[in-house]
Amino acid sequence: MKKDRLDYVDVAKGIGIICTVIGHTFSGTMTARVIYTFHMPMFFFISGYLYHEKKTKDLFVKSVKRLLVPYFTTCLCFLGYYVIDKILIDDIDIIGRGLQLHGLAALYGIGSNSKMTISFLPDIRIVGVLWFLVAMFVAQLVFNWLVKLKRVCHFPLFLSVGILAGLSYVTSRWFFLPWSIQPALGALVFTYFGYIIRQKDWLFEIPKHHKLLMLPMAGIWGLSMLYGTCNMVSNQYGMSITFFGYSLPVVNGAIVIIAGICGSMFVLWISTLISKYIKPLSRFLGYTGRESLVVLCLHKLELNYVPSFEWAGYFLEEGTLGFSLLVMVIKMIVIYIGLFLIRRIPVFSLAFYGTVKTPRQIQREKRIKRKLKRI
Repeated sequence: MKKDRLDYVDVAKGIGIICTVIGHTFSGTMTARVIYTFHMPMFFFISGYLYHEKKTKDLFVKSVKRLLVPYFTTCLCFLGYYVIDKILIDDIDIIGRGLQLHGLAALYGIGSNSKMTISFLPDIRIVGVLWFLVAMFVAQLVFNWLVKLKRVCHFPLFLSVGILAGLSYVTSRWFFLPWSIQPALGALVFTYFGYIIRQKDWLFEIPKHHKLLMLPMAGIWGLSMLYGTCNMVSNQYGMSITFFGYSLPVVNGAIVIIAGICGSMFVLWISTLISKYIKPLSRFLGYTGRESLVVLCLHKLELNYVPSFEWAGYFLEEGTLGFSLLVMVIKMIVIYIGLFLIRRIPVFSLAFYGTVKTPRQIQREKRIKRKLKRI
């Protein structure tokens, strides 16, 4: 049962990261609007769903390796490209200033243009989609600490999560702290519900014993798709509807957050079916989900440097469904080529995973997995 659950969670993460690529590629469309209601909340939801209390030191070391190593490697790739580009166009004079701006952006780690800021700091650029890595790092450490606080001081976990999430929402109206701290604290709500739902086993109890509950859950999710704004990077949760002529930010925000939780659960339910009945798709999505963090980094690189729209335009007319599908195919091919090279070139593997896995080790792991499946 444990293995099956890990399989469907990987499938869900695979769906989530592919939706991330689609959402960033076709931003402003209805497709992106639907995706934004659940794709980032689901990763934090899954983080809570899989959570087990750990020693702070162990969690810190593991999180640095899994999240910060690929983050800083990707930032260094941007810095390297910037330097080479300026040298090639003979614009060496501005390299120093550019490195300062890009380096400060990497150290500050925010993904949204902020209203902030701190007077003695220069203009701080954003790191784009990479904000997720540092936010997840912060969220995991804080949530683990809150669970320990609950056990030691008997302080209610839901109350500590609510206080921190509320403070993060209020303060982000005026400024953004480094390392996407406010989006991370806001995301603790999704982490908390993932944790509780796993504890209560509601993910399986609801479709088994409370099927009618799935209808209002789907309705709330649909309402968020049509009228909601779930922009985690800027810590914005709200809706464009009013109640008897009044706009109620707390109620609207709560609806969007609940919709993110419902959407996450629906994707996990779908993932259980894919894992059970559609094995080829399950293997593809499962692999993508297991590599989702590096896929995110490669997506950031291809988003900036691969002219996928231009390439697709050579074959199909822009604005058609075929054109959009071809753009996605090009993007995913580039990403999977990057994954193939990273896994098989030791220096790349060390740079993105913090460890070296040779092709022989990869094949050995595959053989072990095949044996476990037969068992």
